Amino acid sequence: MWRYKFYGHLSLQFLLLGTFLVVYFHSYPELLTKILSLSTFRNKEKIVTQVFDLKVYNRLIAVMAFLNLLHALMMYRNLLKPVTFARNLALVKRSINYFGWLKRAFKILTSKQIMVLALLLTMGTVLRSVLANNIPVIYDEAYTYLAFTSKNPLLTAFFYPTSNNHVLFSHLTQLTGLLPFDILYNLRISSIVINMLAVLTFFFCLKNRSNFKTALIFSLLLSIAFPMLFYGFAARGYSLVLFFFVIGLFTTTEIAKQPGNPVLWYRLSLSSALGMYSVPTFLYPMITLYGYLFVVFIYKKRPSAFFNTLTNGMLTVFLIGMLYLPIFVLSGPDAVLGNKYVVSNSLSKVVEGLGSHLKNNLYFYSGQSRVYLSLFTLVLVLVTSVFVLKKTRYELLSISLFAFVFAPILMFLHRIIPVERTWIYLCIPFTLLLASAYYHSGKYRFVFYFLLVFPILNAINFREHINWYDKVCEEDSPQGQYFNKYFHGKNAVIITSNRMNSYLKFNQIRFNENWEINEDLEGNLNHKTYYLQYLRDEKKDSIPFGFEVADEYKGYRLLSYKK
Repeated sequence: MWRYKFYGHLSLQFLLLGTFLVVYFHSYPELLTKILSLSTFRNKEKIVTQVFDLKVYNRLIAVMAFLNLLHALMMYRNLLKPVTFARNLALVKRSINYFGWLKRAFKILTSKQIMVLALLLTMGTVLRSVLANNIPVIYDEAYTYLAFTSKNPLLTAFFYPTSNNHVLFSHLTQLTGLLPFDILYNLRISSIVINMLAVLTFFFCLKNRSNFKTALIFSLLLSIAFPMLFYGFAARGYSLVLFFFVIGLFTTTEIAKQPGNPVLWYRLSLSSALGMYSVPTFLYPMITLYGYLFVVFIYKKRPSAFFNTLTNGMLTVFLIGMLYLPIFVLSGPDAVLGNKYVVSNSLSKVVEGLGSHLKNNLYFYSGQSRVYLSLFTLVLVLVTSVFVLKKTRYELLSISLFAFVFAPILMFLHRIIPVERTWIYLCIPFTLLLASAYYHSGKYRFVFYFLLVFPILNAINFREHINWYDKVCEEDSPQGQYFNKYFHGKNAVIITSNRMNSYLKFNQIRFNENWEINEDLEGNLNHKTYYLQYLRDEKKDSIPFGFEVADEYKGYRLLSYKK
C-alpha cells in the first residue's frame, strides 16, 4: 500500500510544481522570451503569448503550491514507511548503477577475452569515426546544431518546435560540442559513444545467457548492420533508443522470471522513460516490452505480477510526464503529442502502403536491393526460431518473436506507416533470434555463417546504400552538399527559407564561409544576391523581378539578381 500512497502523493506534488511553473512564467513572460531569444525561430513573442494567454491562476496559488512541495519533500521519510526512504533510494541506485555493472562484467572475462572484445570495440569505433569524418552533414544534424546544440540548455529543455529536438541527445551534443574537434565530429561523437555502449551492453547481456563465442559473433553482426552503422555516427537520438531498448529488453526477460524484484522494475521504468525522452518513437519498443509482460503473466496466471506491470507502467508514464514537463509548460502538450508529421490514416491506406513499407524496410535493414532474398531470410529465421522455441522455451526467443509479431499490430493500432528508422529497435530482437537459434543448433551451427554475406555485401555497397537512404529519408542531403559547394568561397547574399537554410548556415559556421543568408527578399539587392527556390512549394514561373535562372538541381532552382 505504501507504494500507491507514495506514487499518488508524488504525482500530486509534481502537479503542483507544474502549476507553480506555469503561474511563475505566466507572471513573468519576459523570462520565456529570454529563453527563446537565442533560438533561430521567428515569432518568439507570439509563441509566448499563445502558451500563456490563460487567465486561470494567480501568484498566491503558485506560492502555496511551491510551499506545499517543500513541505512534502521534508515529509517523505514518514510517507515511505514501512519501507524507509534510504532503502527505496538504495533500490533506485542499484537499478541505475550501469558502470558498476560494466566493471563487474569485465572482471569475469579472461585476459584473452578482454583483448578480443577490445579489438571489436576499437574496430567499431574507428569505422564510425571514419564515416563521421567523411560523410557530409545531413539536414537533421544541421538543424539540431543550429536550433539546440549551439543554444542555451534551457532552450533544449523547454522548447519543442519540431520532432528534431531529441531532447536527451541534444543535451549530450551540448556537452560534446565543447570538445576541441571539428563541429560536425563533435556532434557525431555523442552517437559514436552511445552506439558502442549499446553494442557492449548487448554483448554482456547475451553472454550471460549463452557463451562468449555466441555473444561475440552476434555483437559483431549487430555492430556492422547498416542501421547500426548509419545511426552509429549520424548525430540523431537513435543510438540512445538502441541503448535503452537493450537494457529494457534484457531487464524484461529477468522480470518475467523475478516479478518480485523491485530493482528490475525500477530499471525498466527508468530505461523506458529515458528512451522516450530521447526520441518519442520509443513508444513502440516501450509498449512492446510492457505488452510482453502482460501476455506472460496472463499466460502464467500470475495476477499479482500482472498488477505490478500495470502500476509500474503508470510510474513510467509519470516519469515521462515529469521529464517533458518543461516542454509541456512552454511549448504545450501538442508540441510532443500532436506531431504534424505523424498523422493517423484510414485502415485501408495502411494496408495499401504495407507492401512498399516492407520493401523499404528490408532494403534499409539488410543493405540488399534484392528484397526477395532478405524476405526469404527473415521468414526462414522466424520459422526456425519458432521450432527452436518449442524445443527450448528460451526466453530471448519468446520476447524477440513477440517484438516482430507485435510490430504490425502497433502499425494498425496507430494507423500510420512510420519512417524506416522507427523500427531500428528491431535490430536487437532479430539479432537475438539468430543468436538463440545458433546457440541451440548444435552441429548445424555452420548454417548461420551464410548470414555473414549480408554485412559483407553491405560494406561493399555502403555508399550506394546511403545514397538510397538519402532519397527515401534525408531527401535534401545531395542538394545541400551541391549548393554548399556552389557557394564555397563566394561572397554572396543567399535568400532561402526552405531546408537549404539549415545546410548553408551550418556549413557557413563550420567552414567560416563569407556569405550572408536571409529569409526574405527585403534588403539591398545587388549582383551578389541569389534566391534559392524549392520548386515543390513554388511554381515554375515564380521568378521575382530582376532575377534570372542561374542553376537548377534536383527540385531546387537558383536565381541570381541581374538588374
